[in-house]
Amino acid sequence: MSAFAAPSRINLIYQPNLTGVGRHASAFDAALRRLAGAETEIVSIDPADTGAVVALMDAERAPADQITLFFTLKFAHLLGEFVGRKLAWAVFESDRLAPPWVKSLAGFDAVWTPSDWGRGVLLAHGLPPARVVTVPEGVEPLDYYPAPLAHDGFVFLSVGKVERRKSLDELIAAFSLAFPAHLHPRVRLRLKADYPRFPERVLALRERVAGDARIEVLAGEFSDAQMAQLYRSADAFVFPSKAEGFGLPALEALACGLPLAAVDCSGQSQYLARIGGLFRPIGYRRGPIDDPDYAHYYRADYGIEPFGDWALPDLADLVRALRDLRDAHALWQARALAASRRLREEFGWDACARLAWRQLRTL
Repeated sequence: MSAFAAPSRINLIYQPNLTGVGRHASAFDAALRRLAGAETEIVSIDPADTGAVVALMDAERAPADQITLFFTLKFAHLLGEFVGRKLAWAVFESDRLAPPWVKSLAGFDAVWTPSDWGRGVLLAHGLPPARVVTVPEGVEPLDYYPAPLAHDGFVFLSVGKVERRKSLDELIAAFSLAFPAHLHPRVRLRLKADYPRFPERVLALRERVAGDARIEVLAGEFSDAQMAQLYRSADAFVFPSKAEGFGLPALEALACGLPLAAVDCSGQSQYLARIGGLFRPIGYRRGPIDDPDYAHYYRADYGIEPFGDWALPDLADLVRALRDLRDAHALWQARALAASRRLREEFGWDACARLAWRQLRTL
């Protein structure tokens, strides 16, 4: 394939679901199909479809100029068997990667990652700069846009899995300190908190907050339309996450015009850098990752090596951030609308797909 020529086929290997990577891959798939011309076939493949994956290794049937984009490292040990160029889209939360991951990523012709922070992590682990490219994730402007819905009281919203990384315990504690129930009965906290693999965590979270009727825990699969309605039913979004691969919920909330308080560290720094002064940063310090989920999923890959560091939000500043967003809401609302206009243009999925398309044509 000559430089800048469109490949005859682009294969996207991902599992469509409502997790962060699943939603990201599905949205990218749709945007790329809108952009690619008739000369390029876009093929989506579930990694569980062994037959379809094996077909990509058939030199007699697979076009030599095909590009296969992997959203999983499941087949990294078989890369040499695939026809054409192989590209990985790597999303991670730690500043220290497990050695097997680095070895696997080194075998790809190129590695995409959604933030400059992530690119820096990959370069620090020895991947060649020419083969590591920042290709951001995005938001669908037709789904996520400002259209506030009437509701009672003042509602804070946060979205994320029930895990230590999302700092839900710190957020609940900060909310209780910032707005004692007997003084602020109309200030509410709504948590969209799931963990499909561990549904008991949602039950435990609900039990933990049962003493405060102002705190609501939502769970279950939400479509984009339902998520957009959820954002529009709130007054402010709080994102004290310790680490993110990209942080889609905060981007979606901003696109809907919600004032934001967030930890400006790791993947979400990619879009927060474009709206300095238009969101309320939450103070933090760096600290080692101490997390049972990391140990459960990744200890075998890391061996005796540490998991790296992430951001530990400052509780006192989180309390101040909540009060700031409530007490000066009109000011932060105006800033959020300015952020929405900028981010829906710069990080709309079509804009992200155009950047990806240029990269694919030069791979």
